[in-house]
Amino acid sequence: SKLDYEQHADYIIRKVFEYGSLDDILEVTTYYGKEKVKSALMKADYLRESTQYFGSLFLDIPITQFRCYNTRQFHPIH
Repeated sequence: SKLDYEQHADYIIRKVFEYGSLDDILEVTTYYGKEKVKSALMKADYLRESTQYFGSLFLDIPITQFRCYNTRQFHPIH
């Protein structure tokens, strides 16, 4: 209730894609528009791997365009 929907749009979009249901994701995409959602996910510092792959398929974006995907490549888990 303390979040401003416009000022905190990127944060809200990322959290909905991480933890929301498909209905939540569809609703946030309708509210903000596909381009705003794409931008928010592509520039995220961190997204779970499953969220990256889902976002890639859902928004028709190559996974390699996600900032957090490319950052992960520099910090592989041993």
